[in-house]
Amino acid sequence: MKNAVIAVLVLFGSMLAASPLVLAPQDTSADACICDTELVVFTASNPGTTQDNYSFSIISTVPWGVVAPSLATIGGQGSLPLYAYLTPSCFATPGNYDFTLKGQSSDYTANAHVALHVTPCVTLQDVSTESKTMCLGETHTYKVLLRNKSRTAGKNYTIILTGDAAPAATAPQKVYVPAVGETTFDIPFDSAKLSGTGTKTLNVRAVSIYEITGQPTNDEGSLSMQFITNNCQTLDFNFPNLNGNVIEKCAETPFSTPMVVTNAGPLSDTVTLYTNASSATLPRTLELASGGTQQTQLTIAANTGSFTLKVSAVSKYGAVREKTLEVVSKTCFGVDVKVMLPNNTCSDTEHAFPVLVKNTGSAAGLFNLSVENMDFVALQPAQVFLNPGEEKEVKFLVSSSMNDGKYEPIISARSDMSYGENKTYLYLERCYGVRLTGENDWICQCSDKAFPFNVMNIGTQSDSYTLSRIDGPDWIQQDLLNGSVLNIEGNSRRTVNPVAFTCEADPLRYQFTFAVSSISRNVSDKLCVNITVYSKAVCYVARVAGPDTETIEECTSTIIPVTIQNTGMLKNAYALDVEGPTWVNVTPDFVFLEKAGAQVVYLSASPPLNEAGNSYKIKIIATAKGVVSTKEITLNVVGQGEKASPTPKLGAMPLDVSYAAGNLVFKCADGALVSVKSPSNKTSAATCVNGSATLGAGEYGVYSIAVTKQGYVPITTTYEAKKPSSQSGMFLASTTALWIAGALLVALVAYGVYSVMQKRGGKK
Repeated sequence: MKNAVIAVLVLFGSMLAASPLVLAPQDTSADACICDTELVVFTASNPGTTQDNYSFSIISTVPWGVVAPSLATIGGQGSLPLYAYLTPSCFATPGNYDFTLKGQSSDYTANAHVALHVTPCVTLQDVSTESKTMCLGETHTYKVLLRNKSRTAGKNYTIILTGDAAPAATAPQKVYVPAVGETTFDIPFDSAKLSGTGTKTLNVRAVSIYEITGQPTNDEGSLSMQFITNNCQTLDFNFPNLNGNVIEKCAETPFSTPMVVTNAGPLSDTVTLYTNASSATLPRTLELASGGTQQTQLTIAANTGSFTLKVSAVSKYGAVREKTLEVVSKTCFGVDVKVMLPNNTCSDTEHAFPVLVKNTGSAAGLFNLSVENMDFVALQPAQVFLNPGEEKEVKFLVSSSMNDGKYEPIISARSDMSYGENKTYLYLERCYGVRLTGENDWICQCSDKAFPFNVMNIGTQSDSYTLSRIDGPDWIQQDLLNGSVLNIEGNSRRTVNPVAFTCEADPLRYQFTFAVSSISRNVSDKLCVNITVYSKAVCYVARVAGPDTETIEECTSTIIPVTIQNTGMLKNAYALDVEGPTWVNVTPDFVFLEKAGAQVVYLSASPPLNEAGNSYKIKIIATAKGVVSTKEITLNVVGQGEKASPTPKLGAMPLDVSYAAGNLVFKCADGALVSVKSPSNKTSAATCVNGSATLGAGEYGVYSIAVTKQGYVPITTTYEAKKPSSQSGMFLASTTALWIAGALLVALVAYGVYSVMQKRGGKK
């Protein structure tokens, strides 16, 4: 409590001791350049009678000011100086800024104000003595003075030139100016680099760069300089050998004439020459001293027509001179080629078509003739001499036996000074021609067969032909080959079918040569073919398939199925017979089978009484054109009722079908008969040997397949040969086939039961 009372008394005492403060001047102004320091001095007075403590500070929107001292004790009726330092930032913007000097005691505050005017430190002055009016092409040097009013630092100023006169001026990149100093630098000026004449402006800018960051500051100044350039140069040129402004020349030859160019201006100059035509050429540039003259050549190319030529001379320093000439080109040399060709003609005939060559020029000449873009042709003669206006005929020779088609020959005539050509076209077509075509073939002994030959008229015109055999055996039809005339229209064909028949020819391959000849033209063709004769044993053989052994009862008829398959090369008729007891017969006794076709016939055996215990070997015979095919079956005769009649058990028919390389491949039971109908309803058959059979399948699509064998359920199915991938798989019977197999099984069982019942009834 005692301490608190003491603190209150001290505070009350200090309040009674506080003194006022006066700052002078109250308002003032100052100037400073960017990044430089300005000192403003104030006086702080204590008009009171008591000493007091004071604090001082500078307040502004920019942090550029400091005051010293910032703390002070002033006795009663005393005073002291205050130093305000104002330093604009290096990136300050020129303008006016307000600063407040604030002084404060424990209970009193006083303010003074400073208005600071911030300006760039640098100024530029044109101190040149040379005129800024000049001829285009002149060079001068101008001087610029830089002043730096900064009291604290020398500076490097970057010099920047802009304006439409800037391309002609150069200046140092940087200029150093000391503190409160000045520097003069040169600006060389080349007016030839200006884009034309007239008044041009050059802006010279000096900028202080903050070296640490490379940023430009606002300490910069600029100067504008005006230049006036005039075109003082004069050019002239002429063509001393021309009579006026007309050039007469031959169109076929080039033309040259001298051209004299004069620089009448006060400066040495570079003169560029132009023309408005690519066919007229001049040297590109000339170097001419003041008052100098130089001769060059104007050249106009050959093979140009008449045209207006503009020749221009342009100097480096802006002088321009133009002249217009009329170029008149006349034809002095010429040749014309006319070709008389039909639209189309025969390629198998020689031709000589007329060609007219005319000299259309004003001078005689020797012309070389040629043909391009077509072979096996010529011009006769290949060279002609023609006076002015003279015309001669030559022959365009086209050889025979050229390929058919459209030709586009270019017939030309050329001399030293002229060239002419005629681009034409010609269709060549084969009017007469014949071709004989046929294929190698085969024939069976004692069978006739027609061999087709195509006689083709490959020309466009109708013609008559004879066909003959010039080599080979004579067992092929002769009346059609010798003497018969075939009339065939153009681009058409006739097919002839001579028939061959032989029983005596050995089974070999025979070579025949046939020929066809035109009656009216010298055109023909030959054809060599091979005809193979196969023996009767190969062509008419059959396979007779049946059981090797069969048990039969006396006084009972037994039916034994036997398969006859045509394994020959033709559709054949087979006569059937049986060698054996008279009570054995075959039905039917004649079958007609397609190649690879098969048919089941039935062997009927009815042994009489008292034959029990005997065995007979019978032979089933199939005969076609003297070729005999047989099958032996052993018949064992037993008494009535002695033959076992077990209930038939039919096995499932195994079958796997695959497709490869144009064939259907079957995996099946040995002896099974496979019958196939193609997608186009062609039939074929094969017998399974060693568990497999193969039939040709040259079509894509669905094939119908039937497989039969004694003791197995018959099977019918289908197989689709797809392109391009092959398929294979084990096939079981289709639904229809299963129904058929079931019905057949029931029938066989019923038949067996019936036979047993009959036998038992007979014994009774």
